[in-house]
Amino acid sequence: MTTRKPLFLVGLAVLMGIAAIIACTAGPDNITIADLPQYVCLSATPRPTHTALPTSPPSYPPFFSANLASPYFSGMIFIRWMAQNAGTIYLRYSGLMSSFPYVWTGSNNLAMAIGFSGSGPGGAGGYTLLIPTNVHTVYLSLYASNAPFPLNLTAYRGIPPMTPAPYPCCNPAPIYPTPRPTYTPYPTPTPYIRTNDYFTGDMVYTSRQPSGLQLGFRVTQIEAREATPDEEGDPRSLYTWTLTIRNVGRIPYTVFPPAQMYISVIQRTFGGEISGVWGPSLAAADEAGLNFADSTWDMQDIAPGASRTFRLAAYGPIGTPIRIAYVLDTSTRPPIEGTQPTEVPGSNIVSWLNQANTECTGEIEPPR
Repeated sequence: MTTRKPLFLVGLAVLMGIAAIIACTAGPDNITIADLPQYVCLSATPRPTHTALPTSPPSYPPFFSANLASPYFSGMIFIRWMAQNAGTIYLRYSGLMSSFPYVWTGSNNLAMAIGFSGSGPGGAGGYTLLIPTNVHTVYLSLYASNAPFPLNLTAYRGIPPMTPAPYPCCNPAPIYPTPRPTYTPYPTPTPYIRTNDYFTGDMVYTSRQPSGLQLGFRVTQIEAREATPDEEGDPRSLYTWTLTIRNVGRIPYTVFPPAQMYISVIQRTFGGEISGVWGPSLAAADEAGLNFADSTWDMQDIAPGASRTFRLAAYGPIGTPIRIAYVLDTSTRPPIEGTQPTEVPGSNIVSWLNQANTECTGEIEPPR
C-alpha cells in the first residue's frame, strides 16, 4: 500500500475552521467521545441457562376409612371418617327391631350422600344418624366414589362408653413429582467483537461517557461513480455514502459530518490501495444531486432519543472506497509522532470498511 497526503478538495482550511467553530460554540461534553465504539455480534450474547421448570403440584392418593365413635348407641350413632381424594361419601343402613315387623328397612337399601372429599389434602369428617327407639341393632355400609369397597359396621343399643374411639387413620402422604433436572447452560460461541473497522450496515454504539453522551453510528450505501474531471482536467470518481447517528445518551450531540467524516483508503482501479483524506464538498454533493434541505451542511444538535441521517459526497482518485473514517472527538488535535498535527481536525478516529458483515447478522439492542 502507498500513502500520500492529497490536498483537501473542499479546502482543508475551511474544514479546520468549521471544526474550530464546533469546538468553540459547543461545550466539550457535547462533542467529545473519548473511546471507541464496540460492536458485539448477536451470537456473542450469552444465552440463558436451561433451568428446571417450576415443580408441578403434588398428587394425593385416594383414601377412605371410617368407624363409629362407639359400637353402642342410645338414640343416635356417630359415624366418623378419614378421607382424601375420595369423592362423595355414601351411607346405607338397616337394622333389627324389638317389635313387629322386627326388620328396620332404614335407608331402604338406597345410598345417601353424607360427605365429600376433594382432590386436595385429606381431612376428617362425620355424620350423626338418628335411630328409632325400638331398633336395637343397626347395620351400616359406608363407601366413597373413589374408594368403592364398602366398610361394614354394626352398632348395638346400649350405654356408650364415656371415652369415644379414636378417629380412623391415616391419610397417605402426598406424592411429589420428580423435579426436572437443571441443565448446564447452552454452549455459547466465541464472542465476536470489533472495536474499529466496522462493517457497513451495522449499528455500533459508544459507551456512556461521563458527560452522559452516548451514540450509535451506522454507515450504509457506499457508492462510487464517474465524476467530472478536476480543475486540472484529470479524471476522478464521485463517492457517496450515508451516515446515521442515533443519540441514546442524556445530553445533545453537536455534530457537523462534512467536517468530521472522510474517505481514508481507496482501492485504485489499476491495482493497489492509496491512503489519504478525501472529505465531503458542496461541489461533490451538487454533482451527486443531493438535497441540501436536510441541513447536512449546518452544524446541528441531535437531541437525546433522536436520530439523524446524512448523505455525503466527496471527490477522489478513480477507484473504489474501501475505508471511511469519522472523527469522534473534535475538541482536541494531538500531534503525529509528537511533531505535526493530524491531517484532519480532531482525534479518536474510527473507520468503516466497505464490506458487509459475514460473521453475524441481526440488529443489536441499543444500550439502556
